[in-house]
Amino acid sequence: MQLRLGARTVEVNVTKHATESESKVLSAALNVFPPNLRNNIVWERSAVQGHYGNPIVFYRAVIEGEQAEMTAKYILSSLDKTSLRYLLSTLESRIDKQGNLYLRLHKQYLVDGRIIAWDGDDVVKVIIKIGRKQEELEDLLRKTLTDAEPE
Repeated sequence: MQLRLGARTVEVNVTKHATESESKVLSAALNVFPPNLRNNIVWERSAVQGHYGNPIVFYRAVIEGEQAEMTAKYILSSLDKTSLRYLLSTLESRIDKQGNLYLRLHKQYLVDGRIIAWDGDDVVKVIIKIGRKQEELEDLLRKTLTDAEPE
């Protein structure tokens, strides 16, 4: 992917429920990042109690600058064909007026290192802050995603 997206920050959020292993959840979430950045990711952790007293832990990692650009390109270029088509068809609802792109990735597939767009439950949430006008960002992402789509 040759295009420059201009990603300023990438924020990754993941939730761990009581029945899940912390190491597996964080390992899956790390697969969102390019392999050369994974050892440098720092997770913020906050714990809450669920409705029935069950522990729920939220993890958040934010990267900036060139690492954000690398991560954004890595995510978009790693999506499978079905995910690319799905993102293209739902792109308008994924970009806000500030030029942020919102993605939800299937947590279970990330365990195997596969990046799959998923709007169901059990996801890793990604916010890519690009800061372009909404229409400009949509056009850029349509071109980027179309170029990334395998023949």
